[in-house]
Amino acid sequence: MSSPLSSENSQNDESTSQEAFTIEAEHPSESMKPNLFEKPDIVKRICIREVRDPDRENKESPYPLDLDPEALEKFQKVRVQQIEKPGFGLISMRKPFAPFVYETLKVPSNIGFNYGANMYNTKHNMIICCPSNSTVHFYDADDLIPMKQRKVRQLNSSVVQMSYCEATNTHLMGCYFGEIYAYNAALDRLDKIFQEGDSFILAITHLDENNFAFSSSKSKKLFFGNLESRQTVQKNSNDSDVWYLHHIPTKRILLAGLANGKIAVYNSRERYSMIGCFQAHKFGKYVTMISSIKIKGKEYIITAGNDKTIKIWHIMKGRLRLLKVIQSNDSVSTFVYLENYQMIASTHHQDYVKFFKLPHGKLEATVNLRMEKARNIFLMKDKNIIGVANLTRNVIKMVQLHPAENSHQNEADE
Repeated sequence: MSSPLSSENSQNDESTSQEAFTIEAEHPSESMKPNLFEKPDIVKRICIREVRDPDRENKESPYPLDLDPEALEKFQKVRVQQIEKPGFGLISMRKPFAPFVYETLKVPSNIGFNYGANMYNTKHNMIICCPSNSTVHFYDADDLIPMKQRKVRQLNSSVVQMSYCEATNTHLMGCYFGEIYAYNAALDRLDKIFQEGDSFILAITHLDENNFAFSSSKSKKLFFGNLESRQTVQKNSNDSDVWYLHHIPTKRILLAGLANGKIAVYNSRERYSMIGCFQAHKFGKYVTMISSIKIKGKEYIITAGNDKTIKIWHIMKGRLRLLKVIQSNDSVSTFVYLENYQMIASTHHQDYVKFFKLPHGKLEATVNLRMEKARNIFLMKDKNIIGVANLTRNVIKMVQLHPAENSHQNEADE
């Protein structure tokens, strides 16, 4: 099997080693079957079967401790596996998945062409919203009202891309006319750090506390910058514009989704050399988003494109294997991973959001947002809420993922 993503200059030192990827298959594996404990109803049936004691069936409500030692041991093993498996935590077990629109956040101007210009900051419990009138707004995530202690910022052009570094509590904001700002959320300070001509900032991401990467229109180049020196270096982005960037720190690689459906892989350290490139989506179609996740100890990469597909790739021992292709009726704009439910929520440039179970891609739910075009999506993980911005209007729909206590499922009309 060929290795289009293999590194030619691998090092023995584990601290600086670069793990390479290779494509193992072009089609999803049909042999993949759900683990026995992936479905709650299966676990429940197993528990009932294992704890049943024929000698005590006629007695009233036997406690587990009353069971014979063998049955008790089996019961305890099942319970441990049930609790420890990801997705079976207290949140998802006690609060079943039942998404619905519960509130609408109205902003001063329409969201415009933004891909990732709305974001939730957990440390300050605020939503950072960047509408198309070149402003930056800060909303209290509980009451969905403007924060009095953080003033509205007026920029030269609209923010179209945003990245967050948790270690420094800093947001990078890429703008329509090529400006890049750094916003320190702790200090409430916004600084312009770079100007890339009059190009549109297509993608931006943090590499670590001081380094970042971004791409711009008209250049077909990938830029690597430093926040302290405020200097950048350029690298050729292969043969197409970079439309999305995703960094995997554990692998020390940067994945660049291109406008021709390919994904280029860069070393995220030192000289930022390109390791390889492979065709992830249909040629000539954009790679709209990339993410990496872990489910039950296994690593996956999720990619989306405007070829109407979401693809799930399995990473194991430095090999990248296509596990599942999720077909959609519409182009995929953005998605977010819902760890508590082992699902992704995706927007499709239409008026709905879809929820797919991972890693096998089963469609679990579709929620109509009563929008014209849903685009940007962000997760408020601690609240089990996602926000979905309207492409052409000035609203963000808040979707609750489970019924809250004493709440009413009322879709907020605009």
